[in-house]
Amino acid sequence: MKKLFCISAAILLMASGCTKENSTKESKTAQLSISPSLRQLNTKALIDNSNITSQMIRVQVAKEADGSASYLSGDAKYTLSYDAGNTRWVLSDKLYLTQDFAKIYAYAPCPADPATVETGSYSSLVMSLDVPAAPNMAAQIDYLYCNQGATAQGGPIKINSANSAVNLTLDHALTQVAFVFYKENFSGDGELSSVKIKDNSGSNAFRVNKSSDNDLAMSVADGLITGGDATAEVGVTNVGKTISLDTPPPGDVDELKAMIDAYILLVPTVAIDNKTDVQFIFNIDTKDYTVTLSGADGINWIKGMQYIYTVKMRGSELTIEGVSVTPWTSQYEGEVVIN
Repeated sequence: MKKLFCISAAILLMASGCTKENSTKESKTAQLSISPSLRQLNTKALIDNSNITSQMIRVQVAKEADGSASYLSGDAKYTLSYDAGNTRWVLSDKLYLTQDFAKIYAYAPCPADPATVETGSYSSLVMSLDVPAAPNMAAQIDYLYCNQGATAQGGPIKINSANSAVNLTLDHALTQVAFVFYKENFSGDGELSSVKIKDNSGSNAFRVNKSSDNDLAMSVADGLITGGDATAEVGVTNVGKTISLDTPPPGDVDELKAMIDAYILLVPTVAIDNKTDVQFIFNIDTKDYTVTLSGADGINWIKGMQYIYTVKMRGSELTIEGVSVTPWTSQYEGEVVIN
């Protein structure tokens, strides 16, 4: 009888252990949830807080211990898009996290077929870029990238099954040079049609698409841009703006951002030793106005930064009144459910 009791107890103990093991195994997985954010506010870039939901974001999930390896046994490559009907962001497929730490690489905008713009995977993921020397202003593309291993950019909590909700923050790979104009007894109507930036230093400081076999590309891990052709002049056409402001713009940065009349997105590898080598050329009322920057120091337009120049139009002359330098720093806020 005693022997039978011991056998029964052993069976019950084994069953209890199996149940506990299965429960623990199940608790170690959790579905990945991503909420995208953008470091920008009130800019004139194509992707901003008002239209990010119209974009598709490419997402690749790697192991933190080895950023070049997929988090899963197969590919962990997805797209993230916004479901307007249900007001939520949705991954193209489910991904269940384990206790292993994950790292996310992402870029935007992503075309319907990511293979047309990307090479490599995870930490070596590269996106090809299209940065013409003189595009229509509204056709410029605001390229974004992200390399994140925490639930919030720069935060202490790493991504795994215990922390599966991620606020993914995308940064700008380009820099924005923008202009706010105001008139003071200006003789013309103020119809702005194009803007050019010219480097007279002889260093061809700007980089744009190659005329053939374009190799201009961005590393998704750090936003570094390589390739392309060097040129001394870049610009935008078809601005289509009539300047109406007749007083100096306000000093408040957020108000200034909302008043931008024209902008150029640049590959941010621009380093010119002397500001006096830089000229802005504005076509207003079919006439070119050339303004040379002043100052003894050099100029360097850095990625993820916005440089807003205030331009005064007086009589038949234009002058640069000042520049406001700010990062594109805000988040897109929206409820995200991954199903």
